[in-house]
Amino acid sequence: MKSILFLSPHTDDIEIGAGGLIQHAVAQNYNIEVIYFSNCEQSLIEHGFPKNVLVDESMKAMAVLGVSLRDINYLNYEQRKFESHVAEMTDYLYKTYRPMKFDFVIGPWIGSVHQDHKTVAEAMMRVFRRSPTTVMMYEVFDAEGFIPNFFMPLSDKELNLKMEAFDQYKSQALIRMYDSSHIKAVAHFRGLNIGAQYAEAYVVNKGMFSLPIG
Repeated sequence: MKSILFLSPHTDDIEIGAGGLIQHAVAQNYNIEVIYFSNCEQSLIEHGFPKNVLVDESMKAMAVLGVSLRDINYLNYEQRKFESHVAEMTDYLYKTYRPMKFDFVIGPWIGSVHQDHKTVAEAMMRVFRRSPTTVMMYEVFDAEGFIPNFFMPLSDKELNLKMEAFDQYKSQALIRMYDSSHIKAVAHFRGLNIGAQYAEAYVVNKGMFSLPIG
C-alpha cells in the first residue's frame, strides 16, 4: 500500500493547496499522514477567539475530505516565527517521518512570500531530497513565482468537497475574509491550463508521476 505525507504550515493551507489530492489519496486507500505545524493560537487570541478554534475547524475540514483524526498530527510552533525553528523542524521530520519511507510528500511552495510556508518547504527539501520519495509543492494564495509542472483535474464533486472543507474555517472567513469562492476561482483558472473545468496545480520537485489520479 502506498503512503503519502501532507505538510501544512498552518491550519487550512493543505486544504487550499491539496484538498483534491487528499480526496484521491483517500479513495485509493493510501496510508495518509497530515502534519499541521501551527494551530495559529496567537492570531485567534488577537481576534477574540478561543485558542482551540482552528484545531476544531481543521478536524471538521479533514472529516469532509475523508481523513481520520488518527492520521493528523498537530504541532504547536508559533506562527510567523518558524524561521527560528527550522533546524528543529528538519530534525523532527528526519527522525520521525523519513524512516517511514513515504511514496509522496506534499508541502507548500518554497517561493511563498510567507516565511512559515517557506520554512516548512525548506525543511521538507532537506529531509527528502536524497530519498526515493516523490516531493511535490502545492499552491497557496501567496505563491509568488509559482510555475506548476503538474495539474490534477478536479470533478465537480471533488471541487465541492474541497470548498466544503475550506468553509469549515468559519474563524478565517471573519479574520481574513476568505471564502470558498477563492477556492473555486483558483481551481477554474488552473483548469484552463489543461482544458479541464477545474484543477489543482503543483510543482513536482523530484520523483515519479505515479499519482492516484485515476
